[in-house]
Amino acid sequence: MITFSIIKNLSAPEVEPQSDVRYLLRQVGRNQSLVLCYAVKRDFLSVPKTYSILEFSADEVLEVHQMSIEDYLDGFEEDMDIPQAGFYQFDTDDPEEASADDEDETDVLVLVISDSVFEVTYQTLKQHEDTYHCANAEQALIQYLTAEKLPS
Repeated sequence: MITFSIIKNLSAPEVEPQSDVRYLLRQVGRNQSLVLCYAVKRDFLSVPKTYSILEFSADEVLEVHQMSIEDYLDGFEEDMDIPQAGFYQFDTDDPEEASADDEDETDVLVLVISDSVFEVTYQTLKQHEDTYHCANAEQALIQYLTAEKLPS
């Protein structure tokens, strides 16, 4: 049986309709990385707009899927439900899968924002400092990328 558990150590995404998310997929040699920028939930509208930056990487294949929640859940054989916006990972009831401590093992992160799902299969995840006072996720992503020393 497959279930989802919420990941609490990442900043919660904004839950407004048409939430702002941008990403860049890049490849250097065999290594692929995905830089994801998303609007962070604010407690008060007077708080400056904040964007979180996550970087996923994998040695060879980094899988990325984005679709509506309905289309995503239709892909499962059993009835499943995602209760709210946020970050999730798959849980498994198989003890053999749960005990694997291989560094090369891949993980799956599911980001649910308003009415869409963004799923990434990756090996490593790095959370960067939040970006403030940007008009949108695209500007925040560009600001992060221009400040970052890109690998050559």
